[in-house]
Amino acid sequence: MIDPSSVILVLNTAKALEECQINNCTIPDKGHPTWPLAVQQMPSIPSVTNTSVIKFYLCSFEVSGLAEHILSHLTLPSLRKLSLSVQNIKVAPINGFISRSSCTLTFFELESRFGCTGDLAGLFALLPAVTDLRVPITPDIFSAILSTGEGDPLPFPPPEDDTST
Repeated sequence: MIDPSSVILVLNTAKALEECQINNCTIPDKGHPTWPLAVQQMPSIPSVTNTSVIKFYLCSFEVSGLAEHILSHLTLPSLRKLSLSVQNIKVAPINGFISRSSCTLTFFELESRFGCTGDLAGLFALLPAVTDLRVPITPDIFSAILSTGEGDPLPFPPPEDDTST
């Protein structure tokens, strides 16, 4: 079990780290004796900037909101690849993380078991350099991918009328 403060500690101390993959990041179950301490410590996690990380993978299917909490405390300006595998997620912390980091992502992957909520069009607007995009195509995500900055759908030509047969 890896707690959020450990993730932040690693990113704060490993100044030459280029790739960080965190799997099964969680906090103890509510019944576990350390649950109250873990919940108390989450707000006190310091904000960290790491200028060497170019690939960041975070998998946290155990606790809803944990990835959001970690992303809210990170700044990774050299980041090029971001992969998130989560239970569900709000888009605002991802948008805030990418904006705050001022990074140029070329790879973005989002796997969410129960979806994501928020400004998806705003998220995709922050990914102009992405050459490798891996997201589940749900109706909300599909609409966000196909919308312009004004929220209007992209103009596709009407289907050709094939009445020549």
